[in-house]
Amino acid sequence: MAGWAVPAGPPPTGRTSDLLCTRHIEMILTSLVWPAGLTVGALSSCPGCRDVADQAPPGLYVPYDRREHDVRWATAVHEAGHAVAHLTFGHTIAALHVDPPDGDPWAGDHGRVVSQCPCKIRLICDPVTTWAGPIAHREALRRVGLLTPANIIGTARTADPDARAVASCRLSEAADRAAREHATRIVDQHWPGIERLAEAPADTGALSGEEATDLAERSTTGGRPIGGMTGVPGPGYAEGP
Repeated sequence: MAGWAVPAGPPPTGRTSDLLCTRHIEMILTSLVWPAGLTVGALSSCPGCRDVADQAPPGLYVPYDRREHDVRWATAVHEAGHAVAHLTFGHTIAALHVDPPDGDPWAGDHGRVVSQCPCKIRLICDPVTTWAGPIAHREALRRVGLLTPANIIGTARTADPDARAVASCRLSEAADRAAREHATRIVDQHWPGIERLAEAPADTGALSGEEATDLAERSTTGGRPIGGMTGVPGPGYAEGP
């Protein structure tokens, strides 16, 4: 898989998972979601995590084992997952960006997909397109043998904005589970398009909407529109708590 390389810069002291208590480690590995409001380090909201942090050596703690994890490529895969999920719903992609870190080679990149959604009920598509990003990231890690517990926790930490966005939709537990399952099907079905789409912004930093759509469709459907290939869930999908 293109894009996986050892990042430059001095190695960090450890990973985010090294600052978590056993209870929170198990919780994240089970749910794949960062607990709402949880902080790490000496000021953690969890007494158990504070105790772990107090015993940890001082230094830089990062979400992933970045001795092996190419952060820029992972960010591009994450955003490509969002973009392809948008395309399955017939949305128009305006742009895809992977922004460089601010001078810190160990800092996570920041990506974004600009899309136009014609859907009348955003609760139907928003949870799916949002979950597709972190699910694509985990799938990329799995394919190169890096889906370790520490990296699963890292993806949950960096995907916390996605999780909070889904939480704002106030879905029931069943509806949230259905959204994740639908996003997983999209990632599985359109993986060649996601992988190919991630290569360009990982190198250049950005793609126009036309470029992103063309790359995804040529790699997945032979140039045919992706929209409509993965069924849209029914009305119960948007139910509240």
